[in-house]
Amino acid sequence: MNQHIETLIDGRPFSWDVKGEFSWGSGGPLCQVEQDPLLPVLGSEGYRVIDLPPGTADRIKRSARALPYLDGLTELEQYHAWVTSEADHIEIIKISRDLRFSQLGLDPKEFTQYFADLVGVKLSPILPILDKDVVQLRINRPGSTDYNPPHRDGSLPHLAPTLNVWIPVVGVDETTSLPILPGSHAIAEADCWQTQPGGAVLGGNPYRVPAIGRLRSGPLEMVRAPVRFGQALIFTPYLIHGLAFNKSDTKTRMALEMRFQIVR
Repeated sequence: MNQHIETLIDGRPFSWDVKGEFSWGSGGPLCQVEQDPLLPVLGSEGYRVIDLPPGTADRIKRSARALPYLDGLTELEQYHAWVTSEADHIEIIKISRDLRFSQLGLDPKEFTQYFADLVGVKLSPILPILDKDVVQLRINRPGSTDYNPPHRDGSLPHLAPTLNVWIPVVGVDETTSLPILPGSHAIAEADCWQTQPGGAVLGGNPYRVPAIGRLRSGPLEMVRAPVRFGQALIFTPYLIHGLAFNKSDTKTRMALEMRFQIVR
């Protein structure tokens, strides 16, 4: 069933269309708020914006530019003008959403230890169910549907015991940054109108995570994360996020996503 959904982003209405069967969830919050090992650092809003070590963001940008399938693209912000067709873009996305640290020339131990020290929790770059590390380069063209529906990664069991890290690469500003719903990790499942896992299709793309259309209290009231180049957004996998519509007319937005397994 096609759904036309209204959401607020920074207080302004944003409409999006999704195909899927929605219903109210059941039960309390997926996040065990009192026992969650990340929340002592992330706080009641479930996220923090932190400064990366000097030079780290520039190094990540150089790594992204050096990826073989972006060879010939001198300015990453101009990806939308450089890609030759939608079919080419889809092929690039298939690769960019399943990268290894090694493909980017980045040391997983360096990043794992840095974020582990930051949150005070032992982390691993390896997701056990996948038996590998996973880094994703999110490419979001101006005015496109290159974005996920609102969701919580923690709805999928293998992503629940993780720390999410979102790092701007190019084109991230107040019109393109990732929308989040502060404090939403504490919202009960019964208060979310959502699809089943794998039950949402947006812009022709199927999504494994349940799409959240609204809350019992009304439309989602999201805000764009106040994160800029040289910083990182770190957040609990139970935080509702998505709908990163690129409002820029001239720049593609790219961001690097990392997930680290919490080691208990």
